[in-house]
Amino acid sequence: MSSSDLLRMIPSRELGLSADNDRVVVFGVLGGKRLGPTILVHAPTLLLRLDQLTDVVKVVVFVEDSSLDAAIVATINDMLAAMGSEDGLVQFEVPAEAMKLTRAPASVDRPPTTNIAGSHVFIRHGIDRSKLVSFRPPEVLRASALLAAVTIPLSELWVNPAGLIAARGGRIETFPRPL
Repeated sequence: MSSSDLLRMIPSRELGLSADNDRVVVFGVLGGKRLGPTILVHAPTLLLRLDQLTDVVKVVVFVEDSSLDAAIVATINDMLAAMGSEDGLVQFEVPAEAMKLTRAPASVDRPPTTNIAGSHVFIRHGIDRSKLVSFRPPEVLRASALLAAVTIPLSELWVNPAGLIAARGGRIETFPRPL
């Protein structure tokens, strides 16, 4: 079941974006569903909202509705100006916490660890964080790439829009450009 309260459409003119206002749609993500710095969108509501877009819309922007301020609008303008042939631009954050590769308990060769959800997992080994990043809002995405990415059945209730495009083989670049 979708809920329009979880993904609010914000008129580009209201934000004062410098881009062609009819070609850019901004969605404010509500509901506080986040996993670390990555924005998560309610999948049924995303499908509903994308179905409502016109063919004129070329770029879709996702922001956290609660943090929308002048600095975020300036960042969106900078990202729109920097957009090239890629399918999307996202800000990125290097993970600060330890990262570990885990697996479900298939064998009992060592004691399990309990994760946040209360499930038992086994830690296989640590992961080098130097090449890992998480997407963080705003996410500036080509509408055509996002529409193509959601044509596959969505198995999760909460999804990351840029992650959907990347999983489908789309090209997501970081903004500002990598260090």
